[in-house]
Amino acid sequence: MGPGPDASAADDDIDQVCAECRTSRALVPDIQLRYTTCCGACVCVECISGKFRRGRSVPCWGCQRPVTKTSFDARTFAQQKYENEARYRKLTDDTFHALSRDDFPSDEAYNDHLEMVEDILFDLTYGDPDQVAQAERRIAQFKTDHADRLTARMTARIAEQNLAEDAANAGPAPDHARTPVEPGVVHGLSKAAVSTIPPPKLLLVQPSIALDQVDTSNMTSSQLRAHKYALWQRKIAAARAAGFRKEICEARYTQEAYNGLFTFH
Repeated sequence: MGPGPDASAADDDIDQVCAECRTSRALVPDIQLRYTTCCGACVCVECISGKFRRGRSVPCWGCQRPVTKTSFDARTFAQQKYENEARYRKLTDDTFHALSRDDFPSDEAYNDHLEMVEDILFDLTYGDPDQVAQAERRIAQFKTDHADRLTARMTARIAEQNLAEDAANAGPAPDHARTPVEPGVVHGLSKAAVSTIPPPKLLLVQPSIALDQVDTSNMTSSQLRAHKYALWQRKIAAARAAGFRKEICEARYTQEAYNGLFTFH
């Protein structure tokens, strides 16, 4: 038989009473309460300030673990756990869903994998510090063992984002592009009357002087800085003319960063 309404009301009362001075929100409606992140012990802001005048850490009022001034949250413990579970769920989904049923020899092996994911999620959300550390080590080991699969998954996701951004930036097609046209007629002209214009050639900006081959041994410091700046500007102009896009570069940098994480974890 589960807890009744009285038990829930008792829990709500505990969440509204300071564990140090026993002041309740019912008596002082404007009291500012905070909750420890380790077990959800409720303490008012005034008592927290007084406790930490004597040291950097104190035993928690609920579980006796050492807590610091940063170990408190304005959210209740239930709210903390709910939001943490959503965050950790996204982490485990992004990591462990790199493997599908086809990667396992049997349904039983695949179910064991899913059960392991749920165990890790539970330890991250509700476990003690040792259990949280163990869960993080298991995630790190999985990333190391399946780095290639995770990298391919991330690359595919970035490619999908680029396609979505391109579609959004393109905008709706003009009205004449959506108007059906009869065969052989283009906007009121016969097909024979339409002139064929070759597509423009890709323009690449080439410096008139090969700046990277200039002898810089006799240059002063100011001349060398000016030379490097001119060379850099030419490279930027050439990159833009060849189809440089800021979004693609940022996505490439993000991918390279993830590759570094998977390689050097």
